[in-house]
Amino acid sequence: MFRTHTGSTVCPDVLPVSEYSLYVSKFDAYKHCSDVVSAYATLSQTLGKKNPFILVGETSLPETKCVGSLTETPSVEGRVLLLGAIPYKSLPPLYQHGPLNIFVSSCENCFNIFLDTLVSGKSMFCSNMITMSEFGKDAALHFFLFDSKSQSSVLAEALSTPALLNKLSSATVLQSDKFYWNSTSKKPGPGRWRWPNAQKKVVAR
Repeated sequence: MFRTHTGSTVCPDVLPVSEYSLYVSKFDAYKHCSDVVSAYATLSQTLGKKNPFILVGETSLPETKCVGSLTETPSVEGRVLLLGAIPYKSLPPLYQHGPLNIFVSSCENCFNIFLDTLVSGKSMFCSNMITMSEFGKDAALHFFLFDSKSQSSVLAEALSTPALLNKLSSATVLQSDKFYWNSTSKKPGPGRWRWPNAQKKVVAR
């Protein structure tokens, strides 16, 4: 996990726009990329043009075809961009230069991308599913994943309220600090149990 909110990064040439919303994810059904594209289709033309939606991730899975067809519809054409796979080390600048990072997975076991997004110090828009709600808490805007109206309304609120985005950006910095090694190594995280004798020295027999 890399921290980016403590220093500046250069905006990569791969980005075609100056302001955008970003979702880094593989194109799998449980990542709900197509649902986000559909939510973007409900935004006003002005709001959509000002904040294009950029998807970054492997495009070899079947869900890619569904997302690709949606991006060609008149309501989102030119406003939703698929950049494909980008090396992991090149992701920090992408997280940091957009006002809103998105994570709408319906289930996660190892959610490194979620934490990478959190430590960028930018606002987050994510589903209310475990573990996103558990680790994001009040530092993110949560919506009901299987309610398209909820997703659309929360997304519109985020992109049309700069003061809210600034508030959330500060909150992600504080929330992400809880997950660094110097903190997590000293106490169990949410839902974890520590062995009663974990701190006792092993006595040789």
